[in-house]
Amino acid sequence: MINHHRTPRLLSLCFACILTAATPFATTQTLARPGWVGSGITTDTWWKRAVIYEVNPIDFSPAGDSPLHGVVHRLDYIHSLGTDAILLTHLQPDPTQAQTIAPALGTLDDFDDLLREASSRHLHVLLDLDPAIPAADLPNVARFWLNRGIAGFHLSGSGDTANAQAATLRATTTSYLGQRILIADATSEPAPTLTAVSQPVAVASTEPEAAAPPLTSVQPPVPVQPQAEAPTARFRHHAHGRSRHHSRTHVTTPANPPANAATDAQAPAQTTTSRSTPTRSQSTHTQVHTALDTQMPQLLLNDRIGSITTLHAAAIRPVIESLQAVQQSGHSVPLLATDGPSFPRSMSRYADGQHDLAIAKMLATLLFTTRAESLLYYGQELGVRTPASTDATAAAPLILWNAPPPPKPEPVSEAYVPYKPPTAASANESYVPYKPPSASPPTPVAAPLAPTPVATYAAGATPNAAVEDADPDSLLNWYRQLSTIHHANATLATGTTLTINRDDQNVLVLIRKPKVVTPTSPVIVLLFNLSAQPAQLSLKADFTSLGMRGSFLRTVLRSYEGIGTMHLEDMTLPPYGAYIGELRY
Repeated sequence: MINHHRTPRLLSLCFACILTAATPFATTQTLARPGWVGSGITTDTWWKRAVIYEVNPIDFSPAGDSPLHGVVHRLDYIHSLGTDAILLTHLQPDPTQAQTIAPALGTLDDFDDLLREASSRHLHVLLDLDPAIPAADLPNVARFWLNRGIAGFHLSGSGDTANAQAATLRATTTSYLGQRILIADATSEPAPTLTAVSQPVAVASTEPEAAAPPLTSVQPPVPVQPQAEAPTARFRHHAHGRSRHHSRTHVTTPANPPANAATDAQAPAQTTTSRSTPTRSQSTHTQVHTALDTQMPQLLLNDRIGSITTLHAAAIRPVIESLQAVQQSGHSVPLLATDGPSFPRSMSRYADGQHDLAIAKMLATLLFTTRAESLLYYGQELGVRTPASTDATAAAPLILWNAPPPPKPEPVSEAYVPYKPPTAASANESYVPYKPPSASPPTPVAAPLAPTPVATYAAGATPNAAVEDADPDSLLNWYRQLSTIHHANATLATGTTLTINRDDQNVLVLIRKPKVVTPTSPVIVLLFNLSAQPAQLSLKADFTSLGMRGSFLRTVLRSYEGIGTMHLEDMTLPPYGAYIGELRY
């Protein structure tokens, strides 16, 4: 028998239980904006194996009523690069007005339109925050933008102040539903004291077993190159001005540094083999998992390659190896950039006037094939160079978006027929009516088509996105191919990184080994010739010493014209050539 007097009490008790269970989620905030798909509300860790496109709206695209509308007009172009998120910079007029948009860029309504259009294309929108925002205002500023629908922040800077700001932003983003993220700069600041629980992890290494370095949210500093002085502080700085380029200290690498230079400075636990002593051993290090993991940024931005002014394997290899150290720490995921607002663009740094396209393709291959996520600085996929003028409002546009008009056809000249006066004979001729010819008239020949424009990368030329899109061999389409591999190849995403030292030839050799090598999941080999001369390689002995079975490389992608496989005993890389292959036997 049902006791009706106790039913209201049971209902009240159930309702109280529901409210109690929901209490832990009371602080979780979300957004229900009309027409908004959601750039951050997703349970998927979209920021792993992501491609982020950094944009300064002031000089990206002149289309629309405002620079923000110009970005909206180019969202399909950005999406075609396989981009997962857009990082908007220089939006705030100053630190005291961090909840507004600079009038020269547009309005908050323009920003909302950009969010809505980006989310409809499954693009997340990230915001670069001014590091000078007062600490007391930072939580409210973060909530203001998160409530509008952004997916996270990038915070520039280093030191105690930047660390405190990062902790505040991380705590704020965690209180929102979905994968709202924080990007911080990789620095060389000392590690904070952590309360840790140790857990053994096996890592490949050729060095003698040593104590594990303290794990932190920062990366080891760039080793000093021969005859060069490294800056004391390493961090990305936007300065939040209107200029396109800001000066900074550069690491200058000599044209021919000695072999194996800079290989002994704070290298992570990783296998590196040389031609003389190819070895392989196993050592057990301790991986630390701490309560600070949830307070650390999801992504650590490493742009140290941008400060290297001369391409050399001895300078770049330690940077690539340091990315593995961040992965092994388990706290954050590295984010690699080769271009940015703090130094000249890569096309201006490295182009030699003869191999400009090859250099750009080689650097792009390096950007997309490490264990890190990839950050593209707007225009680098088109070969944009650093403008001569620092005034973004007065200088010529960085990118041309419309195809050039077709050439005008040559005027048709008619044959001149001299006038003949009538004669007496012609006056007496009888009239003959016209009869069409019995044979069918000849088929008219179509006018020749105008040749398809080919992208050029000469100094002083403004890149044209429409021309690059139409040219299958352009730098833009090369970036699209690499983005596809970056997202799809599991070995590149999770495989162990090993290196073979060929610094004396200025060649970078990277190996990505999956956990289980099978015919469908082979070892991936990446070759980069960083010199203007062809490079002859023989890697058979090195792979044998590493216990890897194989005799040739099956091509996955190459940046130069060529056919066929690459045999380990004798391989040739053209100047600034990049090659991706599968190890086969």
